Amino acid sequence: ISWFKGGTFVGSGRIYSISKISSDDSGEYKCRSINEHGEKYSDAVTLNVMCELIMVQ
Repeated sequence: ISWFKGGTFVGSGRIYSISKISSDDSGEYKCRSINEHGEKYSDAVTLNVMCELIMVQ
């Protein structure tokens, strides 16, 4: 299984996880599986990462 964010390959495997997530990770994700019967994309899922703003002085 291959994972895509906005059409760009971001990983492979049954599970896709994001460590140190940030608002840059927001977007549309989907996966693709390929076997001897063909190729299939999942429906897209939109991830919206909302981060707390921290002011550093």
